[in-house]
Amino acid sequence: MEKQRHCLVLTGTESWQQGVCDDLLGALPSDQVVCFSQAGFLPALLSERRHYRQAKMVLGKAYSAIIFQVQTECEIDSLALCLGAICAGGILILCYGHEHLDNGLWHQRFERLLHTYQRRYPALFHTITEPAVVPQLSLTPLSITDKVMPTEDQMATIAAVKKVATGHRRRPLVVTAARGRGKSAALGIAAGQLLQQGKQNIVVTAPSRHAVATLFQHAEMTLGVTSEQPGRLICEYGKITFVAADGLIEIAETPDLVLIDEAAAIPVPLLQGYLTRFARIVFASTQQGYEGTGQGFAIKFQAQLDQQTPGWRQSLLQQPIRWGTEDKLEQWAQAVFLSDIGLDSAVKVEEIEVTACRFRPVSQAALLADDRLLMTLFGLMQVTHYRTRPADILLLLEQVDTTIWVADYQQQCVGCAIV
Repeated sequence: MEKQRHCLVLTGTESWQQGVCDDLLGALPSDQVVCFSQAGFLPALLSERRHYRQAKMVLGKAYSAIIFQVQTECEIDSLALCLGAICAGGILILCYGHEHLDNGLWHQRFERLLHTYQRRYPALFHTITEPAVVPQLSLTPLSITDKVMPTEDQMATIAAVKKVATGHRRRPLVVTAARGRGKSAALGIAAGQLLQQGKQNIVVTAPSRHAVATLFQHAEMTLGVTSEQPGRLICEYGKITFVAADGLIEIAETPDLVLIDEAAAIPVPLLQGYLTRFARIVFASTQQGYEGTGQGFAIKFQAQLDQQTPGWRQSLLQQPIRWGTEDKLEQWAQAVFLSDIGLDSAVKVEEIEVTACRFRPVSQAALLADDRLLMTLFGLMQVTHYRTRPADILLLLEQVDTTIWVADYQQQCVGCAIV
């Protein structure tokens, strides 16, 4: 049976919470645990805490446990990031103070979904209030150093990336995946294999150098080498080099292949410039991700691909590698952050008759009570706005001095406006 991940909610004093974390996680190597909290909150098993703004550090990494101190202003985007970095058999620990009295609509929905999953899966979701004793949990984290064989999805993507470098020119590839599917790892393996097979110069870009750490790690493992400086791998076969996104177009050389990781977090004008400048290029992006990725990227940039390079291809990774295919923590996270939604395509835009639409205001309390409508509105935001984030759910539910209008056509919501 595949190992499930756990969620533990601790409500009490900081000293009690820190003691519980030390008792529960003390046997784990400290580099497999990370804590995001306010100043002064740090379990003894760790040497330093991380601020919520540093949550992007978990991208491309896997941890056995993540401790997240929940404040009145919940760091929604940071929490969403963290949930994708916990490996199978690991645990998310949410720490609340006794004084935590956030009655906002977003938090009410968050608590409702948490309690729903706790009732359904009591062995995986736990809520403990001081001074109650924490039950024994069957935490069996994977060893992060274990070498995992590529999934079938990854192998198909690796082959597709290599085809871009060796096949016809001007046939770009778009790689898309949800969190935890091994997208960056597949890019790194493909880059390493291409060097072994005769290519000598591969250039990589992303929103930051940190975002391609996993790509370089898997390239190193494939080649059996260790790079001497971050973002630059040189070996007997050739080199893999990171170039900042805003400087990529200016490079003088013509690489054998250009890999763009987290492409949806890069402005579209830059992506269009890459498409014109480089004949062999791969765009990889996380679906429903952390920086406006997903539907907005798919619609806005892929339209450019159709115009400039109609021979472009797509590779989709669906099989998770960090956790099981029926992982309950992922299902809960998808419900909380609306990260796995799609719009009903029964009515096409060109078929809508505006005069037949019914326009009506919707209160935020009504959205809280109607999750299906909330999902539809957020889905509309995803396909029309390039940088939709999980925190935008908070805007829908709690933004003051605004009115939400929806347009219904044939008993289906087809549009919305926030005024």
